[in-house]
Amino acid sequence: MAAPQASAETCPVCGTPVPPGTPSGQCPKCLFELGLDGPLGRGSTVLTQPESDRLFGNYRLKHQIGRGGMGVVYEAEDVHLHRTVALKVILDAEMASSVTRRRFKIEAEAAAKLDHPNIVPIYEVGEHGGQPFISMKLVPGESLRRRMARGEFCLDRQAGSKSAAQDRQTAIAQLIATLARAVHHAHLRGVLHRDLKPGNILINGEGRPLVTDFGLAKITEAALDEGTPPALTVSGAVIGTPDYMSPEQARGRQVSAATDIYSLGAILYELLTGQPPFHAPSPVETLRSVVEQAPRQPRTVNRSIARDIETICLKCLEKHPAARYGTAAALADDLDRWLGREPIKARPAGPLLRTARWIRRNPIGTALILSLCLGLGVVTGLLLDAQKKKDRDVMTQRLLLLGLWRGIETDLNSTNTTPIRISSEILCVVGGYPLPLDLGVPSRFTISVSPAEDPVQQAKGYVPFLKRLEKEVAERLERPVRIDLVFCREYAATYEHISQGNTDFHRMGLMPYLLAKSQNPGVEPIAQEDAGKRAVIFARRDIYDRGVTNLAQLAGHAFAFGDTDSTINLIAKMLLAHAGVRGTNLSKYRHFTAYDAQTQAAIEGAQDRTGQRDVRPDMDVNREIVRAVLYRGYEAGVVRARFFQRNAHSGLMQLEVFETPPDVYVARAGLEPWVIDAFRTSLLSLKGAPRFVPLNPADCESFRQALTNEAAFFP
Repeated sequence: MAAPQASAETCPVCGTPVPPGTPSGQCPKCLFELGLDGPLGRGSTVLTQPESDRLFGNYRLKHQIGRGGMGVVYEAEDVHLHRTVALKVILDAEMASSVTRRRFKIEAEAAAKLDHPNIVPIYEVGEHGGQPFISMKLVPGESLRRRMARGEFCLDRQAGSKSAAQDRQTAIAQLIATLARAVHHAHLRGVLHRDLKPGNILINGEGRPLVTDFGLAKITEAALDEGTPPALTVSGAVIGTPDYMSPEQARGRQVSAATDIYSLGAILYELLTGQPPFHAPSPVETLRSVVEQAPRQPRTVNRSIARDIETICLKCLEKHPAARYGTAAALADDLDRWLGREPIKARPAGPLLRTARWIRRNPIGTALILSLCLGLGVVTGLLLDAQKKKDRDVMTQRLLLLGLWRGIETDLNSTNTTPIRISSEILCVVGGYPLPLDLGVPSRFTISVSPAEDPVQQAKGYVPFLKRLEKEVAERLERPVRIDLVFCREYAATYEHISQGNTDFHRMGLMPYLLAKSQNPGVEPIAQEDAGKRAVIFARRDIYDRGVTNLAQLAGHAFAFGDTDSTINLIAKMLLAHAGVRGTNLSKYRHFTAYDAQTQAAIEGAQDRTGQRDVRPDMDVNREIVRAVLYRGYEAGVVRARFFQRNAHSGLMQLEVFETPPDVYVARAGLEPWVIDAFRTSLLSLKGAPRFVPLNPADCESFRQALTNEAAFFP
């Protein structure tokens, strides 16, 4: 049968009326079918069309680049502005339902409200010949789904090294943080996406992700105040993609910004584990799992996943919206904290919370467990005698450890310069902590410290800090941990102790750290205390009264320095040199150390203010310097500020106060990277005093320069 003869106002292909001004005399439907299937034109009687006739309004169609359930996307050229765009239209405007048209309109309205570098921008929204369309920026690249299918971004559970796994997780965290900030931008403008998934995320040629396809978006009345995210909460039907759908979305209940945060968490989960948090053979089974089941812990799928990023992911996937991050920006901020090796704000669910959730999901199982518990009561009674015996054994062990501590106290108060090691178990007894009863063989580490005024009290003061650190490190290493305390009795040997690998970790000043680093480049800093200490250059009152009131006037007088390699000593020399006083200008100077035999001998017969002989041996170099100034003819010296204040009544006058950099914690060379990382993360996350921050590179650089300038003090 011949094709019907059409009038000048009808399409020559299908005979439908043609809107005035339509190019080539064909209706929009036939033109799009021609663009969809090429020059043969699916269902069309036209076999060929000139390229210049494939026009749709102001756009010349090139070829199809995408197709979905609602629309088809073409690469097209804007003939007026001469730019290439992506043109999206409904597949069949005549057959499209009102719901489809409404969703198309919603997508246009939602996307047009947004202006963000990680959201595909809209150029024009309109209708041509009854055919709605959206003109948007053409993003050269492909979807995250296709990149994932090729193994990009996804964390390979067979990763060859820890560094490779860390690098891949870093890329994943940066990707999700970028997407979260783009989604937060939409939330601030009252737009819920409701269908975030890898297929709706484009990756351009530069690797930058862009959110697209707002076909299921919901627009709400929301304030445009950037600082106050609106409470985006609306109700609706079950729409979205089951694998990435939140529990409230799966139930058809109210949805909010937390819905999109859940979807971001589901994408993060799939990137980390290679599978969505929930997936079943049918959509209905998947939705049931989303509502009723807890997601599998990512680290049970891939042990190389960092514990903190697992915590972030699971917080996004909480069943209750209020338990997720408050905003998508908060999610991005926590990911940034992880990337910066800072403590995250999300905390993993504890055993009580996990138990409560399990009970709500499994009421029948809970009843069975309660029944078993009643039966176990009988067994518990039989075990009481065994527990009493165990308690007696623990008491005996505590008494033995207490006896060992008495011997250590004697050593700490003696003049013995051998490093003294105090085990974690003895520290438990000293601090009143229960003895550890962990199953398995613990990993044991040592932390050494420099001399102090009162080593016994210092040891007791370290106990709460070390016990908190043990707990944090054990959680990160997932095994029992013991940390022993080592006292290095000679200050000069402290940096040698760590550089030679005799201890695992050491607390020291910045100057000894740089010396240790120069001896062994493998020594690695892990954290520094968040505040430094003050020190004082002082003089005896009698010379102060004779006019020695500043550093420049110390020329011609005797000066008592501390240990040669101490940070305080270095700064004091620099200040003296800056004031014009060098070693040659002093009548004499000397470096005093702990247990200085000559100083001790000189004061054996001296009487203190109470009339009692001061013969108590003491390991603190500050005390030796004060004694040298008071009893041995030295007229000035340098000590820590708190020690000066304690002895100011003895006839000492302050000349200069200065700040010293914070003490640092360093790890010996050759220690496993994951152990160092566990200690670093634990120190930075500890609550209470002392507080820790990452090492400031500027401090290190300034002291490296200071080391070269120290020579200005010497003759």
